[in-house]
Amino acid sequence: NYWRGDCYFRSGDFEKAVLSFDNVLQTHPGNAHAADAMYRIGEAMLELGPSRRSAAARAFSRVIEEYPESNRAEQASHQLELLGVE
Repeated sequence: NYWRGDCYFRSGDFEKAVLSFDNVLQTHPGNAHAADAMYRIGEAMLELGPSRRSAAARAFSRVIEEYPESNRAEQASHQLELLGVE
């Protein structure tokens, strides 16, 4: 599901990407790709437009809270700074 989400994201189908990444989190929350999947949900939400900024911020915040030791935590923190969220 992670790679399927990646394919959807790359092809511009951000809604399907979110669904695929969310499926990774629902079925395998401890998977090695879980932090990446959550981060990619945030990225996809940003691509879906300004109305999804708060959803993107929640996804990035969850990366930091749930996967603080992951490589994506620092990137998520940077995204929150860009969004003006502390």
